[in-house]
Amino acid sequence: MRPFAIESDIYRMSLAQTKNANPLKLCVLGFFMVLMTIDILILAMDASLAPDDVTSKSILAYISVPEQAKFTSTLDFDFENRFRILVAFRSDLAYSPLEPKYRLKIDFDVTSSGANEASMAKIRMSIVISTIKNPKTQSFRGLAYLSDDGKTYEIKDQLDPVSIKLNHERFITGAHDSTLKPLSIELQRILRFLHGHFRRYCYNITGHDKINRFFSIQNTFRVVPQLNTVQNKRSEIFCADFSSLFTNLPHNVVKEKLYYLIDLMFKNAGSEYIVVQGTNVRYDRNNSSTSGRSYHKNDLKGIIEFILRNSFAYYGGNLYQQHKGIPQGNNASPQIADLTLAVMEYQYIRNNIQSGHPLSFSLNRTFRYIDDLFHISDKKDEFIRITTDMYHHSLTLEQTNTGPKESAFLDMSIKVTNTGAVQTSLYNKTDDYSFSVVRYPHYESNIPISMGLNTLHGEIIRIFRNCSLFEHFLERTRQLARYFLQIQYPKEILCSRLYSTLNKTLAISLKYVVCNNDICMHIIEKL
Repeated sequence: MRPFAIESDIYRMSLAQTKNANPLKLCVLGFFMVLMTIDILILAMDASLAPDDVTSKSILAYISVPEQAKFTSTLDFDFENRFRILVAFRSDLAYSPLEPKYRLKIDFDVTSSGANEASMAKIRMSIVISTIKNPKTQSFRGLAYLSDDGKTYEIKDQLDPVSIKLNHERFITGAHDSTLKPLSIELQRILRFLHGHFRRYCYNITGHDKINRFFSIQNTFRVVPQLNTVQNKRSEIFCADFSSLFTNLPHNVVKEKLYYLIDLMFKNAGSEYIVVQGTNVRYDRNNSSTSGRSYHKNDLKGIIEFILRNSFAYYGGNLYQQHKGIPQGNNASPQIADLTLAVMEYQYIRNNIQSGHPLSFSLNRTFRYIDDLFHISDKKDEFIRITTDMYHHSLTLEQTNTGPKESAFLDMSIKVTNTGAVQTSLYNKTDDYSFSVVRYPHYESNIPISMGLNTLHGEIIRIFRNCSLFEHFLERTRQLARYFLQIQYPKEILCSRLYSTLNKTLAISLKYVVCNNDICMHIIEKL
């Protein structure tokens, strides 16, 4: 198979701000990798940056996969100017425009020292350039591209792949060497920032009408204080997960919700620009920042659309493009999923729940960690009913708790007692397995001992936060200590770290009203 390449007309990248080179470079590399998965390369480069072994009146290059990183690392893009777009493709692909009248021909004379396996070649081929469009066919057998002249061309493989029906499989597209990763990491930072802004925005409204409209949580730290206030014998638990969030939610719904969020947050901030500098993200009202990478709110929408559209999976010898569901494996996927659901919840409550509504107070005990939903109140059935209107019809909620008074949510086991109070304890899914699980590093392993002891410290804190009863805390801490003894940690070192953790965390003795020495004795005497 002989590779060959052509050059398109002048084309300008415009996804991010042109005054900053870095975000534009991210966008170019991201697009480059997506097309690389189907053996098509698109390179934006200046004449001075052409490879040494290729000379031509026009810039021309074919870079193989192993040489990709080596080649791109030598490029130094200057995005203040216009650039040529190079397209290299496989010679075993058939290229045909959607309409014959749009077939455009350009001749290129190429002289090479061996890159194209010939000293001189004359190529006569249609222009194909960078902007990918959604395929017309549902079986992913065609990919369409838009040229600089505004006309669309379609690329089809000569071998028509067999259509494979994927029912429940999930696309995992987070390859560690994917050049979409820098762009997805950038989007992840921005969405985390918007998540925090949206949370504060909703809490501010809740301070006036006492109606919770932000269910999203990052951990169970905010859940426990709310559960401790429950004193109702009629309280029931509803725990469920969204089984189709990553497989069936249409992309246009995701974009609609995230675009709404972006417009709302930027309007609230009185800005249309956002700046990313390292891990720091902030609004830039006057677009005056000279450091960092600046994005207009429309740039963020373009990046989201780009990330969603360029999700590919290689399965059964065929290449598939994901049309539904939030792509898994992408760095920004958890934030995309979380904020999409958060906007659905906010919009429904804003339009349908006012003060005096039967659920206005019960919503304060509703929590969601990405696709895991938890609700506890004496109006559980009413809450289940409104979820069908709150969330998109393509989303399926599958209840995970078998009884109305008990459930596991994240790393907590939650139970409503006969008195109406709620008891919580640590839940570990591996306890339900019929086989043992290696959870912590062995004392004789090459992993530093301090890492294992720091893990012990963190686990004791987690047990303390989740266990409402002292007996449960002791039981779980003993189990943890026994496991560390089994993996050969000396008892003296183990007890020393236990004392250290209790002395540094005074909240443990305050919660259970037991002094640290007594807690240690209760744990150690039964090891």
